[in-house]
Amino acid sequence: MTSMRWKRQAIVPVKDVSRNRIMLHILNWLERSFNQYKQKLELQDIADHAGVSAYYLERQFKQATSETPRSYLEKIRIDKAAHLLKNTDQTNLEICYEVGFQTPSNFYKVFRRLRNCSPSEYRALIREEKQH
Repeated sequence: MTSMRWKRQAIVPVKDVSRNRIMLHILNWLERSFNQYKQKLELQDIADHAGVSAYYLERQFKQATSETPRSYLEKIRIDKAAHLLKNTDQTNLEICYEVGFQTPSNFYKVFRRLRNCSPSEYRALIREEKQH
């Protein structure tokens, strides 16, 4: 694991959640609790934390963020992975598990979908930029 601090920047446009206390609480909890996501995290786990049903949570979350909780969490994980690829020498596999993906194939698939390149290509691009 790395001791380097990482602060995720807002990557999901959040509509006005200030009037929705549950959503504000959930979004803050997800941001603060990122390291817990190394384990498998189910929608029901988040719903239990918020004290609401999974159905209600998913509906409210999507209404507030235009994202499902799963896609929001994937974006957090890929953002953290990109940071680690840029700032550490950890292998792609180590990063995959550190950011909470259960399988390398899912990590590569989601990374490519969100960043339009593989983790290795991303690291090579970043290193190339640093040299110039």
